[in-house]
Amino acid sequence: MNTTPFFGSPRSRIIFAADLPSEAENCRILDQIAEEVDVIKVNVPLILRETGLQRS
Repeated sequence: MNTTPFFGSPRSRIIFAADLPSEAENCRILDQIAEEVDVIKVNVPLILRETGLQRS
């Protein structure tokens, strides 16, 4: 069985869950760790809030 992810050979096998309350906070952390992570997972509420698609 091939366990290599579709995005290529992993460097660290680290997934960053971008679950902080704001885009700015997530970007601040990502600027510091971008070279160390293989995948970034962004939560749906953050996407909806930052794009203005979230319903009140």
